[in-house]
Amino acid sequence: MVFSCSLLPFTTVLDRALEGPVCELKDWDLKFIAKATSAKVKEYNIRHDSENPIPSDDSLADDVYKAGFELALELGVYCTDTGRIIKIDETELKAVIKEGVSQCTYGNGQEEVLYYKRNPEDSRELIRCIGPYNTISEELMIPIHQLFMQSKYTQAVSCGLSDTVYGREIRAGTPWEVLASLVYARALREAARRAGRPGLSLWGTCQDATGMGHLSCWTPDGFNIYDHCIISMPCELKTNNDILSKVAQAVEHGWKIYAYTHPSIGGFVGGPEGAVVLGVAAGLLEAAVHRGTIIEVVPWDGWNLCGVSRASLWGLSVFQQAFSRNTNFMIGSDVDPNAGTFTKELLYEVANASICNTVSGATTAQGVRTGNGRYKDCTSPIEGYLMGEVCVATTGMKRADANEIIKKILPKYESTLKSPPVDKTFQDCYDVKKLVPKKEWMDMYQEVRKDLINIGVL
Repeated sequence: MVFSCSLLPFTTVLDRALEGPVCELKDWDLKFIAKATSAKVKEYNIRHDSENPIPSDDSLADDVYKAGFELALELGVYCTDTGRIIKIDETELKAVIKEGVSQCTYGNGQEEVLYYKRNPEDSRELIRCIGPYNTISEELMIPIHQLFMQSKYTQAVSCGLSDTVYGREIRAGTPWEVLASLVYARALREAARRAGRPGLSLWGTCQDATGMGHLSCWTPDGFNIYDHCIISMPCELKTNNDILSKVAQAVEHGWKIYAYTHPSIGGFVGGPEGAVVLGVAAGLLEAAVHRGTIIEVVPWDGWNLCGVSRASLWGLSVFQQAFSRNTNFMIGSDVDPNAGTFTKELLYEVANASICNTVSGATTAQGVRTGNGRYKDCTSPIEGYLMGEVCVATTGMKRADANEIIKKILPKYESTLKSPPVDKTFQDCYDVKKLVPKKEWMDMYQEVRKDLINIGVL
């Protein structure tokens, strides 16, 4: 079910992108975003507790939500192409929240999966969107995705991208972008067919630097209504004509939009307190402006360039608790570690992110974006399998218990966040011909898995 709001038609959003208050980009970032967010953090006395990455304080979550709601009304969304602010009033925003979609389906046939709004400590399993969320060589696109699709934990597929098509560099805004997107979408469908799961829902992103790719790859043999239509919101609280064109296409076709943004810890909004308050505002505005059915907000640690530090885990957990307690919307999330493949640090980072998402109220999580996406082919199904294991094993876990477990795992990778272990490739970890993991990588996984059992994760 695609999200719409009876009091705020999408045509009204487009009108305001042309007719809203005028603003300069530098003023938006420095005068509007920075000052308004800082004021809300102080007004509600929001404080980051680094010793408790997963707080259990419902009043903190509710205060963050109130601050973010007020911030959304005060700021709105800035359209960089028109230099106008898309403002949303209180009546409209409350209608957006009231009419939020609390469940929908993705996938087709035997692979149809019901997505539903979850709450903190929910006893229902998080939906697992697992895949090689990274840059993949053309020749490995089908076999790598096939391996991820064959996992029993995979319910939808977080897809990798290629940087070439037919051996040529993909150039944004040219026919190569369109061609690459069409070839890419067909390759993913072929991987699903080979895995024996043709109806799997795919993460419907593409070579979409200009949107040409996005608008061209939703075809009968590419992405379709059963897939995730991905729409991003650039930081902080921005949109543009390219993005709004994608939304317009999705709205008219009835596609369910997965709207995401990553507010930056250490950027214009300051520390994790500012990122999570702005994150709530961003989540509400993703629904109002970008028509998100599922809302993803992942505070990104700009100090450590990752999503698995104490600060980012705290921000992620608090956002999910705040949003799930106060809206009807389903929440999406990432598993976005910093360490590379073939390292213990990677596996511990995956475990912590998976625990956080599961106990804090996310509907679904997608990943694994191994090595922060730094290098081509830096991915393997092993970390995806672990993500699935941990998400299932920690379903229904209390936040306080999860908090203690996460604090035991953090020291196992925290010291390497600023200079993560050297990335290795799929070819280093797997026998490419037999498509099975090499013994050394499998042994490392089993060693970490035993440790996670002793800690109380599995």
